[in-house]
Amino acid sequence: MESEYRLLFSNYSIACELEEKYLVTLSHLTLVEKYGIPVKETKNAIETQLVIQSNLKKKYKEMITTYEIDSREFSLIVPITSKKQIPISKRINPNKDYFEYFHVPTGGKKRDETYDECVRREMEEETGITIGELFYVRINERFRVFPDGKECLCRCAVYYTYIDDQIPI
Repeated sequence: MESEYRLLFSNYSIACELEEKYLVTLSHLTLVEKYGIPVKETKNAIETQLVIQSNLKKKYKEMITTYEIDSREFSLIVPITSKKQIPISKRINPNKDYFEYFHVPTGGKKRDETYDECVRREMEEETGITIGELFYVRINERFRVFPDGKECLCRCAVYYTYIDDQIPI
């Protein structure tokens, strides 16, 4: 599934680049045509290619969207104390496919919230700590098979923040 998605994304990018190149070429041919140089057939051929690229781009985008609609989104925060310690907790939850699992606050993003809101909510829920300044690291994106057997695109926004020396329980 991941390789199909990556291929679609690559093909979409190529179609976008070609569309842009065809548009620039048409623009140049229009300038050349003003000097009486016959370029009508060339322009027609490029316009045909432009329509093809536009249709391909639209189709690739539709296919990419089907993967993205089905995605699951999460956030993860690494709290750091002034002593440069990272508090972690041990979780045991066989219903969520982890046994004796060490982790930092993390959780699923609701459809109507941003990653920032999600990470703040999860930190508050799991530790009782309200986050001050939040630092974005990156969004990891990959395909994953979940405990319910569904394979889909998974996005996880990673952040860090500095907290007081009080380690949450």
